[in-house]
This record gives sequence, C-alpha cells and structure tokens, in this order.
Amino acid sequence: MKWVREGVNLDIAMLNTIIVALFKNPTIVNEVYKLYHGFIDNANSHADVYTYNALIRGSCVIDQFNKTFSFHEQMWFKGIISNVYTFEMLVDCLCKQGLVV
Repeated sequence: MKWVREGVNLDIAMLNTIIVALFKNPTIVNEVYKLYHGFIDNANSHADVYTYNALIRGSCVIDQFNKTFSFHEQMWFKGIISNVYTFEMLVDCLCKQGLVV
C-alpha cells in the first residue's frame, strides 16, 4: 500500500474503513493482514472492537475460519469486549462450517 509507506498516518477509524473495503477483494487479503499488523506494531496504536469485527467478518466471508477465531482470541487476550455483532459473526462462521444446525 504505497500511500501507507509514504507516511500517511492512519487513525483507527481509517484503518477500520480500509479493512472493510479491502476484504471485498479476496485477492489482496494478505494486504489487509499486513496493514493490520503494521498498525498494531506501532507502539501508540491499538485496535478496538470495530477493528476486530471487521477482521472477523472479512476472514469469515472469505472462508479463513482459523483466522476468524484467532482474531476473536486476540480480542479476548487484549481485554477487548466482544459485542452482539461479534457473536453474530462468529455464529455465522460456525454455521458456514456446518457446526451449528
């Protein structure tokens, strides 16, 4: 992502919007993960429930279920409280896997 490398400072709202948009193109999903990790690796940056919801939803939609549940685990370890939307997406993923009837 050229503009990110050129020093544009992302805030959490921008990151969340970009994550949602990039997941719409599954061929560049690795860019989503790079962007997220680059943001989180910055000592002053913290993801929020909306960031994780975007990551959970996006990874579920493209059938990367291991990532979906890994992101939820990360939320839990970081003390970020899941909301109803988070659980709705997790149940949807379980249904997609045939684990909930």
